[in-house]
Amino acid sequence: MSVRLICTDPNSYLNVDLECLPAVIGRGKEADVQIVDRFASRLHCEVRLCDGALYALDLDSGNGTLLNGEFITDVELKGGDLLTVGVTTFRVQFSSRALAQISDRGATEFAQHGT
Repeated sequence: MSVRLICTDPNSYLNVDLECLPAVIGRGKEADVQIVDRFASRLHCEVRLCDGALYALDLDSGNGTLLNGEFITDVELKGGDLLTVGVTTFRVQFSSRALAQISDRGATEFAQHGT
């Protein structure tokens, strides 16, 4: 199992498995997870691993990123959390075991920047 983002909109079939982190969510073509949402920024937020934990980082988006209804800048994610990008809300699912198996393509970069 990977980190899974499940769209909570009953009319959407957008479910995303994040096999490699960090992953950027946004409406732009450059985003790893591209969503159709006019309220989302092109590069809206990033989901990343840091010290074995999963985090969401707002990328200075125009409308902000919400976690469980609260605006965030950089926060640790827990299984079952609701992550809102624009007006698109995802339920975050993962296990500690899944985090250990995910490829962290940014581990070296984060270590160099001290985050």
